[in-house]
Amino acid sequence: GIMSAEGMLDDPCIFAGRHSGGSGAAVRKVEKKLRQVDALRARQAEGGKLTAEELEKVGCRKALRAERKELLAAGSPSTSDDRPKPPQDGLEKARLYLAHAREYWLPPTSTVVFHCRRMARAELTKYQLLEEFAAAKSIGQVEEMLSRAEGYRDDPGSFQEDEGKAQQERELRAQKAYEEECRKKFEARMARKAARTG
Repeated sequence: GIMSAEGMLDDPCIFAGRHSGGSGAAVRKVEKKLRQVDALRARQAEGGKLTAEELEKVGCRKALRAERKELLAAGSPSTSDDRPKPPQDGLEKARLYLAHAREYWLPPTSTVVFHCRRMARAELTKYQLLEEFAAAKSIGQVEEMLSRAEGYRDDPGSFQEDEGKAQQERELRAQKAYEEECRKKFEARMARKAARTG
């Protein structure tokens, strides 16, 4: 629910690579059936009686093994290498987001800034671009700052930390944290007042 939605905002590729072709859940399902069949065969070998339904399950063993082999072959690396690789960092995720937004529907600039900032927060913070990025007023500015960050990432020696800017960002974060704390205290006071007055 909410936790997945929050995780998707920060990393839209959170589940990328979790499935492998035709395998995954389908293979696990077949393997579970095979374990049940093996348990039934063991019980039968010990002299236990099987019902008609259980005997039918045991009779499907060969077909289940063939199905598992087929699923494993479908999910092998040789057939799944043509799938696109998930982005490796937040900047690549933001670029992919922009490409899809341009292709399907370009939301308002404020929404683009919000999503790209969430995806590339680590890189934008590292290169002291986060606050400037948050103030972007056009898609062109967003792309220009992403390009600057990509340049710093690709040529690590090109970025020089600005201590004055770093101090400003620390002060701004402290101010935002203080304002958030004040807002929470105010809301708590209003909730207590509402509870008293009924």
